[in-house]
Amino acid sequence: MLTMDAVPLTEREIRLLDYHAIREKLAQKTVTAYGEERALGLLPSAEYREVKDSLNRTSQACLILENNYFQLKNVPEIRNSLAKLSKEGVLGAEELSSFILFLQGCGQVEKASKKEEVREHAPAITYLMEQVQECRPLLEELDSCLSNDGELLDSASPLLRDLRRQARSLKESIRENLDNYIKSSSYQKYLQEPIVTVRNGRYVIPVKQEHRNSIKGMVHDQSSRGVTLFIEPYPVVELQNKLQRIGRQEQEEIERILKELSYAAAEYYHELSGNVEVYGFLDLLMAKAQVSLDTGSVEPGVTREKIIELREARHPLLERAVPVEVKIGEDYRVMVITGPNTGGKTVTLKTTGLMAVMAQSGLHLPVLHGSRVGVFKGIYADIGDEQSIEQSLSTFSGHLKNIVEIIDKADNNSLVLLDELGAGTDPSEGAALARAILMELYHRGSLVAATTHINELKLFAQLEEGLQNASMEFDEETFSPTFRLLPGVPGKSNALVIAERLGLPSHVLQQAREYMQEGHGEVEDMIGSLTREQKKLHRESQAADREREKVEQLRRELEKEREEIKQKKEEILREAKREARELVKKAKKNADASLQELQQLYESMKKEAEADAQLMGRAEDIRHSLKKDLAETTSSLVEQDQELEEKVLDKESVEEGKEVWVKSLKQKGTIIKYSSSEEMLLVQVGMIKVNTSLEDIAPTGDTTGAGEGEKVPLKGYTFLNSSSSQVSPEIYVRGLTLEEAIEEVDKYIDNAVMAGLNQVYLVHGKGTGTLRRGLHQFLKNKNWVRDWRLGDHYEGGSGVTVINLGKKD
Repeated sequence: MLTMDAVPLTEREIRLLDYHAIREKLAQKTVTAYGEERALGLLPSAEYREVKDSLNRTSQACLILENNYFQLKNVPEIRNSLAKLSKEGVLGAEELSSFILFLQGCGQVEKASKKEEVREHAPAITYLMEQVQECRPLLEELDSCLSNDGELLDSASPLLRDLRRQARSLKESIRENLDNYIKSSSYQKYLQEPIVTVRNGRYVIPVKQEHRNSIKGMVHDQSSRGVTLFIEPYPVVELQNKLQRIGRQEQEEIERILKELSYAAAEYYHELSGNVEVYGFLDLLMAKAQVSLDTGSVEPGVTREKIIELREARHPLLERAVPVEVKIGEDYRVMVITGPNTGGKTVTLKTTGLMAVMAQSGLHLPVLHGSRVGVFKGIYADIGDEQSIEQSLSTFSGHLKNIVEIIDKADNNSLVLLDELGAGTDPSEGAALARAILMELYHRGSLVAATTHINELKLFAQLEEGLQNASMEFDEETFSPTFRLLPGVPGKSNALVIAERLGLPSHVLQQAREYMQEGHGEVEDMIGSLTREQKKLHRESQAADREREKVEQLRRELEKEREEIKQKKEEILREAKREARELVKKAKKNADASLQELQQLYESMKKEAEADAQLMGRAEDIRHSLKKDLAETTSSLVEQDQELEEKVLDKESVEEGKEVWVKSLKQKGTIIKYSSSEEMLLVQVGMIKVNTSLEDIAPTGDTTGAGEGEKVPLKGYTFLNSSSSQVSPEIYVRGLTLEEAIEEVDKYIDNAVMAGLNQVYLVHGKGTGTLRRGLHQFLKNKNWVRDWRLGDHYEGGSGVTVINLGKKD
């Protein structure tokens, strides 16, 4: 998920610097297998920006834990299941159930990313949280089919529910049948025990061997001594056969459901794989924060300079570690540490290297505020006894082999830690070799910390530019080490003092003093004087540091108080702005509603005015046309009326369904019913039915003057129906029952026909299609519905029926 250029630490260096123990301690604080794996494989970054960002993320995670903003949930391991899905495999119920728990954890992360306090105080972690995808559709589908225990629920499918119901019913019937044998006094004497057990997947009862013929049934098994037979009574055989058939059907249905659910999960393969990566990274972050809080660690400063400045650094794995002050890189790049054995030289060396590795891994350090570390691309160490019998290497050879590899790799971006440099061989040769090694590393630009017992190196470090002595403090009053590092002063080995304390005979000690080189005592005395002076300066420096720390603490408290005041002020401003936004939003909403209402009113009035103008114009045109044509048609109409008035339909020609001319209406019509006794007819004229006398009826063959229309034409003009503007060309019946919809559509079509509309739109929606089919059936028998079709894409598709009105062919 996040890539970085890692420092190439070898397993040997990881072990020498105790970094493996730090990773194990970190892994114990993780809550998932993903986080644990990341913790155990954690390596320091060699990139300045990544180190700085990583430490900042750890600090933000500390804020989250301290304020209990969010607690990462333990989720199951799903990577093996994802691997199966990538190969189109089918997962079991338990594996799919693990996806539910995993996605629930992801949902918790996604929910936490929306918390205002998390977004405000931990923006970097919020960004990571936002990368988690909840996959809600998959979670809902799995959750509806599976329990958290990995069982497929009855609700997974209707068939599964039915099969399981049948199985339960059959089991109950089988149990009742078998209980009749167990509880019956007539059968109990044949039973070995009054129980029901299972053999070969079938329910049986234990029968005494000598009574095997007393209970008819199938023998499935017998006891080891043959005294008990396990018999399935015949009355339950068929029931159990049916139960097994249902069981097989149930298993087939389960396999089908699991296959479908696996395919559904496979659709989210990339999202789930991404979530695994993010979740593991978040788990590692929270573990880093927890370790920081447990050890009282702080975020160190990170600099592009190649320096190490540790203030009261404590080795994180030692319960009562003595804090040490280490400063390399500003005034000098090589520090030579001397002092007695068991004085803490090696621990100081390990602490220095471990602090650098931890900081570059994004881990807080157990140091005081003000500590700084550079970012190194190589951290190399040669610490401890490197003797190897298997490789035929002495201690000296083992050390030298490592140093050769280190010199080959070291450059100006390297931190080098060397323990007991020059030891294990002739002192003079070892001293010369050690000096040459230190100078080579110095000229390569490396930062170096080395421990030694060789006096020549003390003087060399004291005189050579760029090198500095440091020593482990030794209390001459108690004759014991204090484990404190004193920079700037070479240390005494105190071998004779320690030997005297341990009881070496005085004459042996005296002989040793005589054997010591001339001037050695003066050098040791000078070192002792320097050490005392340095201790005095160190005490004064510590006192000054304590005062500075008090001032710094006071500054931090004031800064914190100022920040709290600032936050409260911002919170008040945010609340005021929020309230103001709500008021503005509410006012805008009311204004928008009023404007919309006014706009609608304006549009309505505009349309009415336009319609009125069109109507008046059309009416005026018709009036002029009628006036013009009236004179032309009057004479022909009079002549036709006179001719028709003289014609009468014969009684013998009257028959139902015959087309006739109605004189009084001057319209064609169809005879529906004829009463010969009253000589009255019921005639359908257009949409109306009229009762009229036989004298009012003429045969249509005599109406040639009227043309083919049903009305006497007036030069092709059609009268405008004033009601057409009041009938909408659309009717909406979505949400109605079929019965309600038919009633509404029936009235609507009548009104549309009366209004003179030729085409209307019936909006019924898509849905299941039941409403559409029912309405289409109704339209088949509806008068004045010529035909209909489903709407085109731009008209609404299958959710709309377009109806053409007119007389049916």
